[in-house]
Amino acid sequence: MPFAPQPTAALLAGALLAAAAYPQALQQVRLHDDGRAHRPPPPPAEASRISRAWPFCPSDRIPCDEDELAWVELTVSLDVYSARRNDPHDSIANLLALTRTDFAPLVGALEAFFERRRLRSDVARVAFVHGLVQGVVYEGDATTGWTEYPKSGLELLVDEQGDCDDAAIAAGVLLDELGYETYFVRWRGSDAGHLSTAVDPSRGDLAEYPLPPGSRWIPGPGGRRLLHVDATGSAAGCGRARVDCDRLGTNRWHEDGLRVAGVARVDDPRLSLKLPLAAWSNGGFRRPQRVLVDRRMATERAIRSELAGRDDGERLRRRLSSLGIDEEQARRYLARRRLSRGTVYGVVALALAVSILLVAWQARARLERRRRVARARARRRRAAF
Repeated sequence: MPFAPQPTAALLAGALLAAAAYPQALQQVRLHDDGRAHRPPPPPAEASRISRAWPFCPSDRIPCDEDELAWVELTVSLDVYSARRNDPHDSIANLLALTRTDFAPLVGALEAFFERRRLRSDVARVAFVHGLVQGVVYEGDATTGWTEYPKSGLELLVDEQGDCDDAAIAAGVLLDELGYETYFVRWRGSDAGHLSTAVDPSRGDLAEYPLPPGSRWIPGPGGRRLLHVDATGSAAGCGRARVDCDRLGTNRWHEDGLRVAGVARVDDPRLSLKLPLAAWSNGGFRRPQRVLVDRRMATERAIRSELAGRDDGERLRRRLSSLGIDEEQARRYLARRRLSRGTVYGVVALALAVSILLVAWQARARLERRRRVARARARRRRAAF
């Protein structure tokens, strides 16, 4: 992942003003962890909204079977998504500010979900967020028309694809907003680079979390060690034969000749100097496979047409395949209609209410019969005298 020098990083205030000028990005967020398939919802009737839904495997469960998959459902403002594509992508501080604003409903939904599920384990919480972002399919920047194009978090979720810096921005913001001390980790090798995230493992049960075999801690500031949370997805997916989506804490980049070139807090005010990540283009030189388009110049009509042309059913089947769910399993999984816990509780409550009403009705009927018998006896006694 190449980095390029950027001009000034004094764009944070402009990013916040730009975010305030548009409606809320995520207009609806639902999270599910009930073993059910949640098919992507049909496109909203109004053209100003986009629907997205996908399954993912929380990274403390890898490899998942179909009963362990979680789902996220999103409804997104097309206006905000269009604006994010056309915003300047010339500062990581700018992208982080926009992503924090856009992700506020998702952060709130995650907090409510963890509370509703009574999920107190920090390992399980971090792994859930890790899996959610890692479930976005890997795709390099060649299709964006730029040599390097870091996406805002909203672009990553709507596109449902991105590379290492896109995943790091999304995961870094989510983990930081959920209260974890989060870092960007910059990697360097002889001919390759990478960007990932890590968290301080001193919180809760993270302190006793055992690293996966062959993995290493990330060297942090002051001699501390950090837990690696590499949220980059994989084109090959999380299949059982070769687990390409990694468990929480996996760090085997040293086997590929990469080393940690630096770490920086996600909320570091000097982050743009420490991590000069920005969109840039070399005109396609050394990237002959690059599609010569510029996604930042697309009109809203062109974006709507691009999104409408996607085959979400096929995309869902490919995603399930990448998660290690074979075709027959996927067919049964998608056809299954298991009752959710809330539905079961509702049915039980309704049955209990009906039973109580039936018992009350029978008791009232018996009482009424006794009264009729008593009145008939009284009439016979009066007639005898």
